[in-house]
Amino acid sequence: MNIAFCTFVSLSCYGGIEVRMVEMARLLTERGHQVSIYATPYSYGGRKVEPEKFLQGIPYREAWRHKIEADVAYIYYYSPLVWRVLFSIDCPKIAAMHPAGILSKSSLRGWLFKTIGSQDLASFDAVRIQSPIFRFKHNHVFRIPDWVDTRAFTPLQ
Repeated sequence: MNIAFCTFVSLSCYGGIEVRMVEMARLLTERGHQVSIYATPYSYGGRKVEPEKFLQGIPYREAWRHKIEADVAYIYYYSPLVWRVLFSIDCPKIAAMHPAGILSKSSLRGWLFKTIGSQDLASFDAVRIQSPIFRFKHNHVFRIPDWVDTRAFTPLQ
């Protein structure tokens, strides 16, 4: 399977989400999948690392606009509508609800999410959340905490 990870921030900042993305990409590659990572050049806190050093040959592209060609796209959902500007995607999409800042009541992102979040998420085939803190309507929401060892735990469905 050809999997695209799409993120609004450069892997060069190498914070929590970026580190987990690299780990997931490596794991999926080891399991025989083709993985590519698409990011913007935006790097909060400056560029701390060279992403290619950690990716072990996994294709990585930085640009302000990407055309994604894959079997499935896993999109780090930063804010309603932002992903539509950054990524042109013509495959099944999974919204990854990682940034809790989207729930802020005093930010533009928080206001947008409260106002149009459910409508924007409706264009995704599935939504992955880590905890029940996110509130929105969608038919396919999966609550999967980071790093569930499926050798020790078996999915119920």
